[in-house]
Amino acid sequence: WDDLIVGAPYQYSNTTVGGHRRHGAVFIFLNRQSYFYTPVDEVSDVELFSYNYPETFQIITPPSHNCGNSHIPGFGATITKLGDINHDGFQDNIYYLFLHLIIMKLDFAVGAPYEDNGGAVYIYHGSKSGKLQKPTQVRCVYLF
Repeated sequence: WDDLIVGAPYQYSNTTVGGHRRHGAVFIFLNRQSYFYTPVDEVSDVELFSYNYPETFQIITPPSHNCGNSHIPGFGATITKLGDINHDGFQDNIYYLFLHLIIMKLDFAVGAPYEDNGGAVYIYHGSKSGKLQKPTQVRCVYLF
């Protein structure tokens, strides 16, 4: 399987806006060995999903930006692949899915449809390591 990107638009976040905890996250699972380390077993006491390897797992939460911030932006509601938009040799990705999708080391966009009453798109560029920091761009929509 390829790397996996999962959108969780209602996930609690550690960041706050105006005293309110923000919601939304994107989980990124980098496939280094072509399998999950912990077995999945719906019958036993093993957690259904456990992935505790920091070098292959990352959580992205909605960053603050100049567009205005909502405490329930829906960050992660959509994810889509972009192609190699910055010509660095890594395919840039964005996926239109609600709650899950695939692929990393690629440029991709994350949608937050309820951000500041108009929505926002966060663009991330893939990297050799697969680790991401902040979005390279935040595009905001203002409704009149």
